[in-house]
Amino acid sequence: MKRFVCASVLISSTFLLTSCTIPPGGFKFAQIHYSQLGACTHAQLADGSVVDAPASHAIVLFRVNNVDNSAPPLSWTFDLKKLQVNSPSDPQTNLGSDSPPIAIGANSNVTVNRPIGIMVETSRADGTDAAGVKFTLLYPNVPPAPGTLGVNDTLSSPGFPFKANCTSLITG
Repeated sequence: MKRFVCASVLISSTFLLTSCTIPPGGFKFAQIHYSQLGACTHAQLADGSVVDAPASHAIVLFRVNNVDNSAPPLSWTFDLKKLQVNSPSDPQTNLGSDSPPIAIGANSNVTVNRPIGIMVETSRADGTDAAGVKFTLLYPNVPPAPGTLGVNDTLSSPGFPFKANCTSLITG
């Protein structure tokens, strides 16, 4: 697999020399389109088990709408259980999904339409502040998956609802 490296060298304090090798046709990323649904503290998982967020935590819910893999010329498997929120170094837990891994064909746009919940730490003990944060979903860059970009289709929303029961956010 070819690796393309961009390097910047600082020359004195006023000049920046940048060297960047771009592959023929540019960089080709898959786009993961999602909607942020809101935040909650009580979730029933696909296996029937129940998760209650501890104090100073919330479950942030998303719906992955589709994966636009029309640019990358390779097939791969998309696993919702591998999604993370920014910043991946912050403590978080992906609670999984009711969806098995999804085959993504080369040069295709695949409808996913599946919810995913990620538990995050919050500043407030009741977790309500998570509803005011616009999270970015990230997918690890692990071959054979191509590089991916998370596209928040609800980015223009001023905020998101907070409800104790996660099911009410998923069903509308």
